[in-house]
Amino acid sequence: MLVIGIATYAFGDYVKYSGVCSIITAALVIKTYGYPSLTPKGKKSSAVTFKMLGYMSEVIIFGMIGFGFFQADNQSWSWHLVLNQFTIIIVSRCLGVFFIVYLCAFCCKRTLPGYKLAFLTYAGLIKGAICYGLM
Repeated sequence: MLVIGIATYAFGDYVKYSGVCSIITAALVIKTYGYPSLTPKGKKSSAVTFKMLGYMSEVIIFGMIGFGFFQADNQSWSWHLVLNQFTIIIVSRCLGVFFIVYLCAFCCKRTLPGYKLAFLTYAGLIKGAICYGLM
């Protein structure tokens, strides 16, 4: 299964299409058709393997973003722009999470405690850095 993902990425890159889109498509196909045909032991070992690969990928991406940030020499920063963008990102993320959660609470009559809302907001901000690193 891992070879199929790498092969689709390589093919997508070879024909000058998005490798990320080809990996997502391959993942959907593998999940639909390949995963059910595995034995229970194979399902367990593949889940553990891909979780470990996911954690390793996060570490590599965050490391590359961090090293790239500190390698920038003699660049001028517009701190006014940085602070405005930071404020806009935090406020919009909070409004988005709270709006969706309260919309679900209104429709489903279930609510989440405040600490879980804070966790969802923080988790979304962290995962946004990974999306930035992939693009």
